[in-house]
Amino acid sequence: MKNFALTSLMLAALGVAVFFQHQASALVAVEKQQAPTPSTLNPATFACTPEGFTLTEEEEGYRLQGTLETPTPGFIYTAASISESDEGAEMTFTVKGPEGTVVQVISQMPLNHLYERDTHLDTLVVRLDKTFNWGPDTIECKKIAGGMDDKTAPQNDDNEEVDTDTQEKTQKEE
Repeated sequence: MKNFALTSLMLAALGVAVFFQHQASALVAVEKQQAPTPSTLNPATFACTPEGFTLTEEEEGYRLQGTLETPTPGFIYTAASISESDEGAEMTFTVKGPEGTVVQVISQMPLNHLYERDTHLDTLVVRLDKTFNWGPDTIECKKIAGGMDDKTAPQNDDNEEVDTDTQEKTQKEE
């Protein structure tokens, strides 16, 4: 009889433990769900020139990433200046080479810059102030999706707006 009571008590305790474990995991799942923010619902997409550079919207702002070819290893960049408007920003990066004697081998400098901004951005232009005369002098990123309006709709060379969903072209009225 004692064994039966002990077994029943152990089964009841096991059932209670499983119940509370299930409730706890359901509570954790509910806590992990957060209200979506506008940037997580519809993050902006940007097209950058030259190719190989990307601009992505993050919670803290906008991240510019890419690689710049340099004449030697050891080049670094610093954000020297910024000019902001309601819809865009223009930045200047100073690209500096190493001091002293270095091997003259074409190298790559990774560019990974977070531009902290809490308002929308349609265009980012980065001017590269560098000591060598090849490669891009400017990086330009334009918004192409994610809350697009008439001012930011892509246009082709014939001054026609392009509907990115249907690829239909319409003549823009001026």
